[in-house]
Amino acid sequence: MANSDVLQLSIDLDVFAACHAPGVSAQSFNGIAPNSMFKRLLRHIILSGKVASVDIAEVNPAYDIDNRTARLAAALIFDMVQAADMNAEYPG
Repeated sequence: MANSDVLQLSIDLDVFAACHAPGVSAQSFNGIAPNSMFKRLLRHIILSGKVASVDIAEVNPAYDIDNRTARLAAALIFDMVQAADMNAEYPG
């Protein structure tokens, strides 16, 4: 990130394990968990102040079970907005 002025962040929900994100087009049974390590990395990227845009890809409500994928997407958006707000209050 140090060599970049601006970042475009794309989060493809296909990367998460199917138990966390069943509502995607290509489920990953050996995918990652939306755990504290992933969230710390996401927060670090947002706190860099270099993120110009974000997209969350591959949410397919037709395949979702109990809105797990929708909730995951919403939680990720919440975490990013919270980090961006913190960055605005305490820059640098």
